[in-house]
Amino acid sequence: MKPISVLTATTLVAGALAVPTATAAQIPALASGELNWPIKESFISYVQKPFAKGKIEATDGAVLAGKTFKLPVNASASKVDAKGNGTIDTNGSLHFQAHPGLGPNGSFGLDMTFSDIKVVVSGTDATITADLKTTGAKGPGSKEAIETDLDDAEISTFKLSEAIVPAAEKTYTTTDAQTSITKVGSDAMLGFYEPGPLEDGNTDLTVTYGKAAAEPEVKPEPKPESKPDPKPDAGSSAGAIGGIVAAIVAILAAVGAAFSGAIPGLKLPKLF
Repeated sequence: MKPISVLTATTLVAGALAVPTATAAQIPALASGELNWPIKESFISYVQKPFAKGKIEATDGAVLAGKTFKLPVNASASKVDAKGNGTIDTNGSLHFQAHPGLGPNGSFGLDMTFSDIKVVVSGTDATITADLKTTGAKGPGSKEAIETDLDDAEISTFKLSEAIVPAAEKTYTTTDAQTSITKVGSDAMLGFYEPGPLEDGNTDLTVTYGKAAAEPEVKPEPKPESKPDPKPDAGSSAGAIGGIVAAIVAILAAVGAAFSGAIPGLKLPKLF
């Protein structure tokens, strides 16, 4: 009898590649910009007059240019959504001092600092906020001390020429926008200026967006490893084959016996 070979099937597993899903491109972030904010030109002039004996310091990136302050936009700290709403952060602090010796205990009659200056935007509405600290006297010749320490105080408001909706490498410019001082801003200026529109406080704002952010790369899922089916043990295969042969022999013997009994004188040869 010819030997019977047992073939083992190997399972082939095809690794399916991941189908990349469409993702919306991230909105471009602010790249640069500048806020030109005079607060109020006549206030700058007042502090600089000889009788006030004052001084003005623009630090941390801010620059006093004529009668306005130039504050660069801190793009990395700014947050603007897809509709152009959010907060534009700037770099710079503004420090005013005037009337030395006329404040409490011989200090300055006016000592005021604006820091953490931001522009909060909603559509075309813009609000300038700042951390504000003020010490001194309530006014020239006054003995009444004042002290103010406010966080993100709303100082003034103006209108943008259009909403600053994010668009790749697009620049938005608002120039000479009519600006109004708030009640908080008025109080900070010792009440010298009534809340409302300022004649000499117009604001400029320029912002530029960067390039559109690249969509993240979608990598295919790793292919599962193909593993062959375990080979059957040679001994067990031989035993299985022997069992099959023995069963066939038993069946043939039974058939032969049946025929021998049914037909007298019939002798069948032995198969094995």
